[in-house]
Amino acid sequence: MPHGFLTETGLRSEFARLYDMRERPESEYAPRTEANVRESDGTVIFGDVGSIGSRNTKEFCAKHGKPRYLIPWRSGGSIPAATGVEFLRWLEDHNIRILNVAGNREGVQPGIQRAVREFLIAALRPR
Repeated sequence: MPHGFLTETGLRSEFARLYDMRERPESEYAPRTEANVRESDGTVIFGDVGSIGSRNTKEFCAKHGKPRYLIPWRSGGSIPAATGVEFLRWLEDHNIRILNVAGNREGVQPGIQRAVREFLIAALRPR
């Protein structure tokens, strides 16, 4: 998390306890992005996969030899259910145990939080 557990909606220090998150000393995106990539087994990127942040994330994945999975998404849309099958295969093929979930912020792509949450819950639901 950014210094001070800063989010788009303000300070959220409770995220440390709720999600076992650690505060980063810097407030800039790049060092956090690189740490998130480095400390995970793989990264899934949602949203505008050509954005500056997504490009940086992809570069850090390459630098650290970490697999990445891209799920393009535009505001107002949903993520096709078939993508969940491919995503699960990717998780298994790369033995992903710690997943870095990356992508655009809600303020940049309205609706992305809901779409990603719904996708991950459906895709990761025990069968």
